[in-house]
Amino acid sequence: MHRQHSFAPSSYLHSNITTKSLYFELSLSLVPALVYAVYLQGFYVLFIYFFSFLGGLAAEGLGHFAMKNRINIRSVVFYSLLNGFLFSGSTNVVFPFLSSFIGLFLTQSILGGVGRHWMNPVVWGYVFVRFSWPDLFNKWHMSRNMNGIESTLNPLMTIKKATNGHPMAILDQAGLPKSEWDGFFTNQINHFILDPLSIRLPEGYIDLLTGQFPGFLGEITLFFIVLGGAYLVIRGIIDWTIPFLYAVTYAFVVFLLGGLPFSTGYFSGDILFHMSTGFFWLSCFYLLPDITIAPNAQIAKSIYAVLSGIIVALLRIFSPFQDGVLEGLLLVSAIIPLLNKIPEKIDQNIMKRF
Repeated sequence: MHRQHSFAPSSYLHSNITTKSLYFELSLSLVPALVYAVYLQGFYVLFIYFFSFLGGLAAEGLGHFAMKNRINIRSVVFYSLLNGFLFSGSTNVVFPFLSSFIGLFLTQSILGGVGRHWMNPVVWGYVFVRFSWPDLFNKWHMSRNMNGIESTLNPLMTIKKATNGHPMAILDQAGLPKSEWDGFFTNQINHFILDPLSIRLPEGYIDLLTGQFPGFLGEITLFFIVLGGAYLVIRGIIDWTIPFLYAVTYAFVVFLLGGLPFSTGYFSGDILFHMSTGFFWLSCFYLLPDITIAPNAQIAKSIYAVLSGIIVALLRIFSPFQDGVLEGLLLVSAIIPLLNKIPEKIDQNIMKRF
């Protein structure tokens, strides 16, 4: 069957997939995370995604009216889903609408559409809203299992204010509540697996992995984001080298430098904490290997992934930004046109040596 891609082959690899099927599979992989978000924070979450979709649809409609661009509904669905994950479960629906509208209109319409621009629409829209209304990102909802109350004790924001100590100890001192199953499963893991190895897992990590804390929807659904990403890798939809190099680089930099803000020295960073919070996994499987920004050449992909891991980790550790993931990806996207200029022959000669 003739392929219907309207973009150059990038980090999405499946040889026989069409553009429509591509966006369908990407969106499908996010459905379990969406369902879990609704379970944790209630049906209002659906309004966040719905208005995010309306914003994207309005952007596509305006682009079609003003510039005669073709409307790609499936891409709108996918980017609207991604956009929704960047907000908390109690966000005013105006902001997901604006973020989706601004991001998609700028990239899909002004910069030329799918495969013709170097800026991820979700990243651009989020950064615009984030810096325009910073107070919007200072309150979160707890999950229904922990009373669903509004809270300002987001794990990342809490440790950003500390100057010494272990992240879990800092969260304990700040009064971040823990669920009952966190204590139960932590004790079981320690007793049957880690105690014989003389290792002890502090309480709190199970809650981070299962979304039992005040955070954005893309944070609290971490487990299902990873499952969705694994599905994309197994199906051959995304190139595994980008998530792999990005994650390894990020983990190394966090381990090397992550302890410095807490006066614990080099090689003391808490990798598990920094990989269980924020938008790291969302960026790893969905934002970084996106057809709209990822370079084409294999060596360029590797540079792109490693550089992204370094910049995101540095921003997470040392910048005043709460997360640093999307801000870091926005910075890295500025060099995508340069990476795409790597000649194919040079790329092939370099890769032959590995």
